[in-house]
Amino acid sequence: MGAQIGSLGWSTFGCKYPLDLSANGLTAYVISSHVNGYVKLTEVTSVPASTGLLLQGEQGIYTLPIVNGNPAVPASNLLTAVTNAAGTPAPTGSYVLANKASGVGFYSIQQDVVIPAGKAYLTLPANSREVIMIGEATGISEMLMNEENKAVYNLNGQRIAVPRKGIYIINGKKTVVRSAEGDAYQGK
Repeated sequence: MGAQIGSLGWSTFGCKYPLDLSANGLTAYVISSHVNGYVKLTEVTSVPASTGLLLQGEQGIYTLPIVNGNPAVPASNLLTAVTNAAGTPAPTGSYVLANKASGVGFYSIQQDVVIPAGKAYLTLPANSREVIMIGEATGISEMLMNEENKAVYNLNGQRIAVPRKGIYIINGKKTVVRSAEGDAYQGK
């Protein structure tokens, strides 16, 4: 099977066959949970048929070997694979991978959209908001569900009113706060 990564460096993928993802130059993830405004990316190296994936890598086309047998099912996965040739209508309120002004991430669908074969979409609880990816740029393999871009979070995903000395997520970036009063930010 073939997967294509565009200039964003990320792509969703879905396939009706079990796959080996260990030696192709890509990093493959399932979205394993949604807690306290975060979704957690869990790296996988093989998956059973019809597993929705988030792929990260350099721009290009990659071969994903089909395996015999059936690899272990990820403990949890919030991504839905689209494996039929005609595509699948994603339910309103689902999320699709896109690049918007606020960054590459999963954004809520406000109308019916047909997801093409070979892709995947994200399903979260109805009261969720848009999801902003912060994984590659900051070295944190998670995504932040963000109510506003100026929100400050600690590394446990808890919203903080005034950051003190330490490391926080501010404006979607890992930031070191060097003063005890929280007035000197240095983005990393």
